[in-house]
Amino acid sequence: RLSNRHHMTEAMRILHGVCRRLERFESLLRKGQFRQAETQITAAEALRPDWPAFAARREQCRLVADEARRLSDALHQALAASDWSEVLATSDALLELVPEHRHARQARRQAWVAVGLQASRVSGRQPVRETDGPAIGPTTDTKTMREPQTRFLLWVDAVGGYLVCWGDEIVLGPPTPGVDVSILADLSRRHAIVRRDAGDYWIDPLRAVKVAGRAIVGPTVLTDGDVIELGEGVELRFRRPHALSATARLERAGHHRFSPSVDAVLLMAEHCMLGPSSQSHVVCPDWPAELMLFRQGDALHARGEMPFQVDDEPAVGKMPVNLDSRIVGEGFSLTLEPLDSRL
Repeated sequence: RLSNRHHMTEAMRILHGVCRRLERFESLLRKGQFRQAETQITAAEALRPDWPAFAARREQCRLVADEARRLSDALHQALAASDWSEVLATSDALLELVPEHRHARQARRQAWVAVGLQASRVSGRQPVRETDGPAIGPTTDTKTMREPQTRFLLWVDAVGGYLVCWGDEIVLGPPTPGVDVSILADLSRRHAIVRRDAGDYWIDPLRAVKVAGRAIVGPTVLTDGDVIELGEGVELRFRRPHALSATARLERAGHHRFSPSVDAVLLMAEHCMLGPSSQSHVVCPDWPAELMLFRQGDALHARGEMPFQVDDEPAVGKMPVNLDSRIVGEGFSLTLEPLDSRL
């Protein structure tokens, strides 16, 4: 703003140049473009050679580059061996280090497909075990299978990863076609359905389900903090952090993991709040203010209490967001990633 009003002193112009180069450095580092990132640090240092912080930034870049190379080599080996568990673990580790690493994202998506197909084949060969209990709801066959509702992945830097589901009806089960929330566990193909109805959430058991320690035999309303047990020992915690919002969250309460590997599942109604408040759907302790993702029809938008950019475009009021967008502001950043509905 000062630059636009021609109120910049020479010292301020230099500082502006340093900040722009540091911003490019961070962007390149997230993408794994280490040589270009180091070039930006060198350019910033030329503007203010008296600042010792640039040496630390350069060392950070080199350390990240060395570790990224090690993980990339390990990822190539795991892909060559079709070791999908190792591919998932290594790609997750690489993306923690380099959040926009394209090869790691592609490898992770390839592993999800492979794991899902393997689980589907196993599930198709094995009958439901007696320990799963009798069928409480309608059994699943090919004719009744449906495509999952709209879903996407939300990666919040320095906070975690989330699977976002838009649908009013969410199927829980193992990684098989027709399942919205996949859990790496011994479950029936369609184990339970979570439904949103007039702002309330209900769980409909199709196989053995307990809520708050009690076995249920029909649709049961869920309340904030309820622990849902699917089959034998698969535990999820249901959360409604904001009393005035219909958006809810499913968290792991046990050791079983979601597939894809995320920290929680967001059951998104009209909007989803991210920010430092304990009532936010995604709690981001270090953020300066809240950011809201909200739906208008089939479109997604963002609105924030602080300045931010969507895909390098400054936001003015509400801003359209694509399912492959990156949102960046001062002190925060997040990335949306489309999820193939066939998985």
